[in-house]
Order: sequence, then structure tokens, then C-alpha cells
Amino acid sequence: PSVARDVSLLAGRRATFAEMRRAVLNLGAEHLRGVSLVDVYEGAGLPEGRRSVTLRVEYRSDERTLRDEEVDASHARVVEALEKNFGAQMRG
Repeated sequence: PSVARDVSLLAGRRATFAEMRRAVLNLGAEHLRGVSLVDVYEGAGLPEGRRSVTLRVEYRSDERTLRDEEVDASHARVVEALEKNFGAQMRG
């Protein structure tokens, strides 16, 4: 079975989903199978020039069920790459 993890970020308005998706997929993180866009919000309550972006990242092994620790490690790499490449900040 696959495991989906959502990540919500504050990112600059110029960062596109396509760029973020490409950055995540190019990591080559073990068991990473896909990235999809869940939500984008621009408006009241956000800092000037920023928007909220929520991505869903899917992890799966063809041989076995993944352990939480494995997914956590891969997902941490994904979040780190998004923060580094796009100046994004995790939302609570």
C-alpha cells in the first residue's frame, strides 16, 4: 500500500507547482512515487508576496509495506529541499 503525506508551505508567489514537483522528484528519494497539488491559497492573513501551497507526496514500495521511519526520512528530505530551493517555510 502507498503512504501519502501532505506538506503545507508558505512559498513565494513566483514558485510554481511544476517547479516544486520537479525539485521533489529530482531528489530521487527512495520509495517516492508521486507529487500532487492539493491546495493553493493567496489572500488575507498571509505575508505580502507569499502564498500557502499544500502538496501531497506519495511513497510506496513494490515489495513490502513501508515502515513509518522510512517514510519519515524520505519526507524530511522532501521538506528540506522545498525549504532550500524555494525559500519556503512549513505551515503548522
